[in-house]
Amino acid sequence: MEDKIQTIDSRWHEVKPKSWGKNSQSTERQMLHVFLDRDELPECMVKGTFLPEQPGPKDQFVSGIVVATNRRLMAVGGAGIQGSPTCTVLEYYDISTVTHEMGRFSGSIRISGPALRARKISGVRDKKSVEPFVEHLLAKVAEQNGKAKENSSEDVVAEPPSEPEC
Repeated sequence: MEDKIQTIDSRWHEVKPKSWGKNSQSTERQMLHVFLDRDELPECMVKGTFLPEQPGPKDQFVSGIVVATNRRLMAVGGAGIQGSPTCTVLEYYDISTVTHEMGRFSGSIRISGPALRARKISGVRDKKSVEPFVEHLLAKVAEQNGKAKENSSEDVVAEPPSEPEC
C-alpha cells in the first residue's frame, strides 16, 4: 500500500494544476489512495462540483476534484451537507460529448453520452485548467472509441468444414 501511495502522490504533483499549492486538495489526494486501483494514476484534474446537469432531490453531488485517470473519470470529495467522503465514477466509453463554458469568475464542463445522463463540473475557479482538462478528456474518449471500433471490426475467419476422413 505504501508503494501505491508514493506513486499516486508523485504523479499528483506532476499533473496538478500549477495554481494549486503544495498541500492544496490534500484531503482529496488522500481519498485517491483508497479509490484508485493499483494500476491507475491521475493524468489531469480540476477542482469543482460534479453533479447531474438537471439534479433531482435524491441526486448526489461531489464537491472536490474531478480526476481523469488512465482508465476512467473520477470525482472525489465531500457530498451533501455533512461533506462525507464520496467517489463517483464515469467510464470513458460512456462519454461522447464534452463541452465547456467560461464565465466571469469560473468555468463549467458538461459531460454527456448516448446512454449517460448529462453531468457537469461547475464552479471551476482555476479557469486555466478547464481547456487542458477538456482536451485531455476528449482524447481519452476518442482513444476508448477507437479501441471499441477496433474490437468490433476484428473479423473472425472461420475455417471451412473439413471433409470427414474414411
